[in-house]
Amino acid sequence: MGSGLSKNGNLSEKSQRASTSISFTLKATFNYSDCFFETVPKENIQLGDIILFRMDTSLQSSSWKHAGVYCGNKKVVHFDGIVHIQGIDAMERTRGKCQILRLKRGINKDAFLKKVDAMLNAETTYHCVTNNCIHFALSLLDMEKFYHEIFTFVEDGNGNDAGEQVPLNMTGQVDQNEYNRAGQFQNNMPLREIPLRNIS
Repeated sequence: MGSGLSKNGNLSEKSQRASTSISFTLKATFNYSDCFFETVPKENIQLGDIILFRMDTSLQSSSWKHAGVYCGNKKVVHFDGIVHIQGIDAMERTRGKCQILRLKRGINKDAFLKKVDAMLNAETTYHCVTNNCIHFALSLLDMEKFYHEIFTFVEDGNGNDAGEQVPLNMTGQVDQNEYNRAGQFQNNMPLREIPLRNIS
């Protein structure tokens, strides 16, 4: 997605997004006081809690880096190149003990579940600085941007029986500008004249 920013603007945005990841990771690793989150035990886990795992590394340090979000039924939605859901117990077996953070202000559970469902159709590219698992997790709690596009198929009977993909924006709504441009293109296509024949 084009941002329309200048070179300095791009550098500034990259620095800010890198800072978000580093700051969040450091606070979680060293248990800095945070006005937004509180640490909770696994037995009290709730919908929308952020779950942090150590990244696979040869270093024997307890740096918490990989983030996911608890979406109920002992499952975690997370982003590691693709957005997918995995069992929390299976993740602990492969990644080790997890740390759980809860947003103090709480979440809108219905909106959160709708966003999780939409994100399973997200198309995006992983970038360790500007678009990573922490950006993804925080975006589900409406605290950070996650760069992605969502495509969905239109159901039959709603004006697009061809089953064409309709572009949606970052909030999961139809991208009206793109939809209008596509319609204008179709309307401007030259019509082929078909000569009529007299049938005797």
